[in-house]
Amino acid sequence: MKKFLISLVILIVAAAVVFYFGWVQLQLPADSYAVAFTKTGGWDSSVLKPGTFIWRWERVVPTNFKLYIYDLSTRKATLQASGTLPSGDVYTQYMPGNPSFSYRITVDVSYRLNPDALPQLTRDGLLSPDGLDNYYSSFESGLLNTLEQMIPALVNQKAGSGSFTPASLEPELISKLSSQYPNFTFFHVTPTQFELPDFSLYDRARTTYTQLVDAKTRALEQASQAAAQEQVTKSNRLDLLRQYGEVLTQYPILLKYLALESGQNPDSINLNDLKLPASPSSGGQASGARQ
Repeated sequence: MKKFLISLVILIVAAAVVFYFGWVQLQLPADSYAVAFTKTGGWDSSVLKPGTFIWRWERVVPTNFKLYIYDLSTRKATLQASGTLPSGDVYTQYMPGNPSFSYRITVDVSYRLNPDALPQLTRDGLLSPDGLDNYYSSFESGLLNTLEQMIPALVNQKAGSGSFTPASLEPELISKLSSQYPNFTFFHVTPTQFELPDFSLYDRARTTYTQLVDAKTRALEQASQAAAQEQVTKSNRLDLLRQYGEVLTQYPILLKYLALESGQNPDSINLNDLKLPASPSSGGQASGARQ
């Protein structure tokens, strides 16, 4: 009986040790998530989350199980987006005083990498626990560039509708950023400081520029039509003179006739003194003269 109890205790202790070493959850602090890799099965396709019971037999086998643990606490960043409203540098040249259409906006952002993105990022070598800070820094640089492109259009749209307030931007910013960065969750994207141009003046400058461009386009079209018409007229005139030359070459006696029509002595004809008939609108009449 004593040996049985000793054996039972040994089995219980062994089972407890096995259970303990296989209990993965004990290694996950709060706000931490993990991706498991085993030599026997490779990468896990799902993330290991805290607050749930996780037991893996692979962890009992020495050197077989490796856990990549990530602290996914909410991150906060303050980003400053600055730039000029679309074509603002062009429009300002057509307004008195050359007003500035530049802006500067400070945005507080709180976000977190989605835990479900960890397995693929880790498996593809794009992320590691030691490289998480660098990954976030790179993400924030890209996020700043995105905000610099996104905010001017939103601000101009809101200003045009007369409903612009800093708070009105946040829902749309969160929605657009969530669509563009599906691997991240955005909790707050709050504009805090604004240096904005006069949007009504910007609209007037844009209208003025559009009108000037339209006027210049019409003027160029008219000038092109006039130049084309002048070229046609010159071409017709040259064609008419060529036809006259051919007729006079074939019928020299016409020179005397033209001289008589001009009241000159036929024996002292000077072609430079002859007054040719008025040019017809086309070469049709001259062609008829040869028939």
